[in-house]
Formats: sequence, structure tokens, C-alpha cells
Amino acid sequence: MKTYFLDLFRGAVSLLDGMLVTLLALFSPVVTEQYPRQAASLSPRFRGSLQLVQDDQGQLLCTACGACARTCPSKCLTVQGEKPTDGGRKMPTTFRYDISRCSFCGTCVMICPFSALSFTPVRTRVATSREDFLLELCPAAEKPSELRVRQTHHP
Repeated sequence: MKTYFLDLFRGAVSLLDGMLVTLLALFSPVVTEQYPRQAASLSPRFRGSLQLVQDDQGQLLCTACGACARTCPSKCLTVQGEKPTDGGRKMPTTFRYDISRCSFCGTCVMICPFSALSFTPVRTRVATSREDFLLELCPAAEKPSELRVRQTHHP
């Protein structure tokens, strides 16, 4: 009989303990975000899609050395370049980026000797076909109409 009342008391204490946890959770701040109506703030270190960096004169810092493409574990970068006939530095002619294969590890950004790659704060990318995830980052390789379409799809 003594164990019966002891078990009953322990059960009541356990019930009150559970109710206390529930009551405290009821008055705690809300964690859920109402996405996409209310977007959460991104960390300054957020890794979105890649972009090529330009200097103050608008020239690409990329020299098409290919270090980023060689070190990419996902093999999502393809870089081709050529040296101008006037003896200037090598410039990229195509810089293809397959965002569907990218793991956003940051190896390409860290390995670039000229800091020519950086991440953008773009967090969502919606498309209906796989080709929409194949991006040409080198503006010289794009036609102006393609550039306008890409900018309207990806704000």
C-alpha cells in the first residue's frame, strides 16, 4: 500500500513537471519564420551563388588561371581564357558555373590568388529546367539580352 501512494505521488510530480515545461514553452518567443512573406536576416558569412569580382575600373580580377576549377570538389566550374594580342594579362572568355552541382564549400573562393571570386547573398534560386542552373559568370561571353534575362530571374 505504501508503494502505491509513493508511485501516485511520483506520477503527480511528473505530471506537474510536464505541465510546467508546456507552460514555459507557451510563453517563449516564436522561432518560426513566415517565409517567404517575412525573410530572415542572413549572416554576413552566408554563401550564396558565386560571382566574379571587378576592380574600380570595371575590369575582372580573374586571370583564368583555373585554380578554382581544379580545386572544386564538385567540379562545377569551367574556366577558359586567352591572352590578348597586345600583351596584357590573360582574361577569361568563359566562366561557367553549375550551381546545381555546387556544395557551397568555399574552396574556390579561398584558393583564388587574386580574390576574383566571392559569394552573393542570393539565397533562393527557382527554375523549371536544369539548364537554368548553368550560369555564365563572365559578362564578355554573354549576349546583352541573356544578361538582362538572367538579372530579372535572379534579383
